[in-house]
Amino acid sequence: MIGLVIFKLQHIFPQFILVYILLHVGSSSIPCLEPYCECSSQRKEATCTNLTFIPRLPDYVKNVYFKGNKFTNVTRHFMLNVTKTEIRHISLVDNSIEHFSRDTLYDLKWLRNFEISAEPKVYDLDVRSAFFKLKKDSISIVRFEDNNWKILPPDLFFGQTNITEASFSGNKAQRNAFVVFAPLQKLRLLNMSRNSLTTFDLQGQCTLKIADLSKNYIDEFQNFCCGTCNRYCCQSHGCKSKSPNLRVLDLGSNSLSILESSYFYCLPSLEILILNSNRFISINDNAFVVLPSLQKLYIEKNQQITTIGPAAFNISTLRLLSLAYNNFRFDSKLNIHNFDPNSIFKYFLNLEVLNLGYNFLASDSDTSILIFKHLPNLITLNLENMRLNKLPSGIFSKMVSLESLNLQGNIIRYWPDGTFDKFINLKFLNLQKNQIQLLNKTSIKSEVLQRLLQFDLSNNPLMCTCDLMWFRNWIKKRNTSFLSTYPQGYKCAFPENLQDTLLEEYNPTEDICTPWDPLFTMILVLSTSGFFILILMFSVYKCHTNIRNYLYLFRLHRLQKDGSLQLDNSEDFAFHAFVVYCDADREWVHASFVKRIEHEGIRLCIHHRNFDAGVPISENVDKYMTESWKVVIIMSNNFAESEWCQWECDCVQERRRHHGKGGCVLIMLRTIDANHMTSSIKTLLQTTPYLRFKEGVGEEIFWQAIIDALRKPLSVPPMAI
Repeated sequence: MIGLVIFKLQHIFPQFILVYILLHVGSSSIPCLEPYCECSSQRKEATCTNLTFIPRLPDYVKNVYFKGNKFTNVTRHFMLNVTKTEIRHISLVDNSIEHFSRDTLYDLKWLRNFEISAEPKVYDLDVRSAFFKLKKDSISIVRFEDNNWKILPPDLFFGQTNITEASFSGNKAQRNAFVVFAPLQKLRLLNMSRNSLTTFDLQGQCTLKIADLSKNYIDEFQNFCCGTCNRYCCQSHGCKSKSPNLRVLDLGSNSLSILESSYFYCLPSLEILILNSNRFISINDNAFVVLPSLQKLYIEKNQQITTIGPAAFNISTLRLLSLAYNNFRFDSKLNIHNFDPNSIFKYFLNLEVLNLGYNFLASDSDTSILIFKHLPNLITLNLENMRLNKLPSGIFSKMVSLESLNLQGNIIRYWPDGTFDKFINLKFLNLQKNQIQLLNKTSIKSEVLQRLLQFDLSNNPLMCTCDLMWFRNWIKKRNTSFLSTYPQGYKCAFPENLQDTLLEEYNPTEDICTPWDPLFTMILVLSTSGFFILILMFSVYKCHTNIRNYLYLFRLHRLQKDGSLQLDNSEDFAFHAFVVYCDADREWVHASFVKRIEHEGIRLCIHHRNFDAGVPISENVDKYMTESWKVVIIMSNNFAESEWCQWECDCVQERRRHHGKGGCVLIMLRTIDANHMTSSIKTLLQTTPYLRFKEGVGEEIFWQAIIDALRKPLSVPPMAI
């Protein structure tokens, strides 16, 4: 209460209040100035906000944090109240300081840690001068963050050689900023993140253990080796390394593009290397082999990587590797990204944690088994959002030590029996957000489930039938704390009458789940089915064509009568037509076809021009073919030889079945000879009229026919809807 009264009176009689605090109130009775300050005797700290002055604090306070105040002019006199106790840590953050006097810190005899952050109007030279007034070698931790300092005074730490931690995060410092740290021979932690660095030089920091250089513009590596024994070389290590004790190096969110072993020479103690969010195109062989102590490696969010060398991770000391969010396709059959599944993880003798989340993993057993066969000591495996639609047989057969497996966010429907049987140490299994409908007793054996400490099957479209009753009953017998988001995350998706019903509320009667006599069922089903099959086969044999036609006409008539059948219009699509052509014919397509057709106001989708960069070709084709009203196929011998064109041709066939032959426009640019004719192209030519291009007489008729075909409305689909 006293503190509140003092705070209110200080606006009216500031000098009186100051004298009152200094002379009439005993130090032992100084209260915390609530509600503007929060004090903790246990932590020996106070946090103050919304003040215009610095109050007297209780004697037990050693650490004080001033944040969000209005300290316009900070001087030696302004700081007088914090000199009455043994304050060891002062933090000034976002206090709207406009002037910072050079004698501000003069009386702070016990000060060890100092921070002035988010104060863009504070002049860096004033802070330097204030440091000159401090007792020599008194400061151990400094933070100057988000002050927009472009240049750090070279002699900022003059006389303060005992500093062990320094943070200049969130400024605009450039290359010459590292000169300021040269005198700090005891520095262990340096944070230069969120600056404007394009390169770096740690200036022979022999004691440095942690360096955070993330979120800059660094586009080249520093050479950590010393050419000669100069003043920046650590003499105690034979003049080889500038930073022999560096253990953690964070170079994330920069502009690095190449990974080679020569960049990491002379870092004998480096244990953690972070290279997230850079511009790497490839990870070359033996890129990290010169790091004898490396244990954790993070190369995440580098979506431009297309190649991983067979010996890229030739480092046996590594215990954790994270390649998450790279959109890399671990699929040796598509050959979109280059890697060797047999050797990519071959050298990991001690790897315990592997994170491959948010990439693509092939569902074929050959590739996946080769990738994981060299990881017998792996403890944690993250395959989250890898677009797996199934678990291949034997994919985890070598991982006998696995304790945690994350398969969240895939499209897994099933897995072979025995997939999880060898996991004698498995404790955490995450199958959340897949397409699992049914969990049989053989899917995961009860012995494996009993050993689990946490199991997540939530947000799957469960089929609530009697086959799932064993799982529901098993959950009731066991403590549900090991199930994440139970019961809300476990709902029935099938059958329709139980949709969105909680699994724990699914209670069928015993009669419903009691099966009939198998022999009786077999006789009834076989006899009835045989009779109807004979009749059906005879009817279909005699009049199958008429049946299909009548059914189609009946349904078509009903849809047209109801107004439900509406043919697609060109205005409903982003493009009039998607153009399929071979790269060898690109000159004619771009110079003649596109120029002539788009002159008529027809919008064309050309893969060289419209496809999204960095997205797989198959996804681009699927996306832009869906956004196009019609498809134009430009054929030649080169077209017939191209596997991609053949694949696109198959996609067009499927589209033609739904939209009719009017949805496709075929152009024979050059006649396909018999040696290049494929069955799919032959079928397409036999069932769909095509236009033949020939220069000279008749060329204008050809172009007009193309334009008319692209503008012609679609007809009734040729198949039942």
